[in-house]
Amino acid sequence: MATDYLQVFLKVMQSKYGIEILDRELACAPFNSPEGQDYFSAMKCGLNMSFANRQVILHRVREVFSEVFGRSAEALGMHQVYDVAHNTAKLEHHKVYGKERSLLIHRKGATRAFGSQTEGIPERYQQVVSP
Repeated sequence: MATDYLQVFLKVMQSKYGIEILDRELACAPFNSPEGQDYFSAMKCGLNMSFANRQVILHRVREVFSEVFGRSAEALGMHQVYDVAHNTAKLEHHKVYGKERSLLIHRKGATRAFGSQTEGIPERYQQVVSP
């Protein structure tokens, strides 16, 4: 997906948007452009596929453990703890130079970490304290 859009961006970056770069791997397009929105949509499709894929893998692993140990995955205590994708972009709100801005944040190989009192954190995790 990224390879395909790298080519799309390289075709329009300078000619259509006046963007110049030193490294072709940094090819891009404005977020609100047709190319930027197409890439963001493709990224969301890839993200959905990755979540579904991990669910299937988890299901199959649980089946194998159940078969080998002769007990259900639940009886074996095999519960999903957390599922998060990496290498995805998300619209987030951050303060930049004192001004609240909506930014597209692309975390390559990482995920966002939240403090225990962050709005939206499930109540059961709000009492967790970092070491």
